[in-house]
Amino acid sequence: MPTPDDLRRMQASCQAGRLKGGAVVAKAARISEHEAKTEKKLQGEIANYLRLHGIWYDQDGMQRRRSGAKGAPDFQFPYRGFYVAWEVKTDTGKLRPEQIEAGEKIVTQGGKWRVIHGIAEAQAHLRELDAMRGALE
Repeated sequence: MPTPDDLRRMQASCQAGRLKGGAVVAKAARISEHEAKTEKKLQGEIANYLRLHGIWYDQDGMQRRRSGAKGAPDFQFPYRGFYVAWEVKTDTGKLRPEQIEAGEKIVTQGGKWRVIHGIAEAQAHLRELDAMRGALE
């Protein structure tokens, strides 16, 4: 699992910005979960988190419609023997009926589907899966 320093580095890299002189600097590393104003931004932060920790994933998010399946989750990936599917939403985001249906199908077929509202929830879900895997070994 990531250390707090890993998370701060990842958050700082997500917030990199350009100054007038063209120099790249990191903005304040402190990002609260509630500052993620758009689903697209939240997806980018979660994608960076997964990459930082070497977790391969397929992203079917807002700009990467690949599967064509209505309601396909934003992130799908194998993790410690589980099929994991995450639908990313802001605090005010609502699931569409086809997203709920897709989630139900994934769970019925043995997958681990969750609605994720930020990095903390993503970490918590991965810790839960770690605990489940440990109990099975």
